[in-house]
Amino acid sequence: MVFPLADGQLRCGLWEKMAKNCLRIAMPSVHASWPLGSSSEVELPVEGLLQVEEPAVMSRAVVLVHGLLCSRLDMAHIAEDLCRRGFSVLAPEMDDSVSHEEGIVPGGFVGSLLAREDAEERRLQVLQEAISWLRARGANEVGLVGHSRGGVTISQLEGCFCRVNIAGFQPPQVDPEDIFRANALGPMLIICGSEDEVCTRPPLSMKYVQETVQRLRPEAESFYPSGVTHFNLLNPKVVETWRTT
Repeated sequence: MVFPLADGQLRCGLWEKMAKNCLRIAMPSVHASWPLGSSSEVELPVEGLLQVEEPAVMSRAVVLVHGLLCSRLDMAHIAEDLCRRGFSVLAPEMDDSVSHEEGIVPGGFVGSLLAREDAEERRLQVLQEAISWLRARGANEVGLVGHSRGGVTISQLEGCFCRVNIAGFQPPQVDPEDIFRANALGPMLIICGSEDEVCTRPPLSMKYVQETVQRLRPEAESFYPSGVTHFNLLNPKVVETWRTT
């Protein structure tokens, strides 16, 4: 199994280690509709199959939600760190991922934006199924972490959860109240880099991001790291520097 990191390096052979630490990042074929099937057989992106037992689920769990045309592996380093801290981590593949053929919308990125409402409802279904899967196996507390459109997804889900929205904003044409929904309760951390090329560039701006947070989530904690871009937020080397600042 190969995890592509944000800095272009590769990590190989981590599946067994992660499975033992209760990390479940499914590796279905691109034709699979849902990566959390009942089988413990996992199709790898290399020759052969690896059989692993279904990992035990801890009482505390986290669901990681990737962004539009991204991948379930984008936050693998976050998953590893959470596992070391005693969490079970589940990272489902969304229909609009870069590797999901059946989820590709005609028109690419623009086409995906035009089909936004249907895509967001489907994402919420997948997220709810992931939470239900964890709870059915013993998770009492489930936190939600999302990047980009994944940040939008975790900010929309009804219920009380601890949430981390990483650069999850939409253009001003989208009502921000549809992103930060009133029935999405629980503590929230919102992160957006000052040089985010998606969230702080026209038609958006850092001022728009901060005003939206202040108006709709005034109780949320916020972090706006200087000089950080949209995908730098997924770079483990960048994140590591925050531990010492």
